[in-house]
Amino acid sequence: MAAAGPAWQGVVASTLSTLLLVAAIAAVAVLLLRHGRPAVAAVAPQASVPQGESAVDILKERYARGEIDHEEFDRRLTHLLNR
Repeated sequence: MAAAGPAWQGVVASTLSTLLLVAAIAAVAVLLLRHGRPAVAAVAPQASVPQGESAVDILKERYARGEIDHEEFDRRLTHLLNR
């Protein structure tokens, strides 16, 4: 006949080890989700400028479209040419 010992100790030990394993897996998952990937910097997208188009060309286009007035065009053109 088997020894009659406290069988509940085995059940408690098994339950606690299972809970500890689940908690460890959850903690690793949380750490990986929070810190596992690099943060994305919040950077405003820059307008795409076609290759070979100079700043003066872009300024002329903005003036032609009416985005800037004559005074602003002259001020920026002088700044670009005196750099």
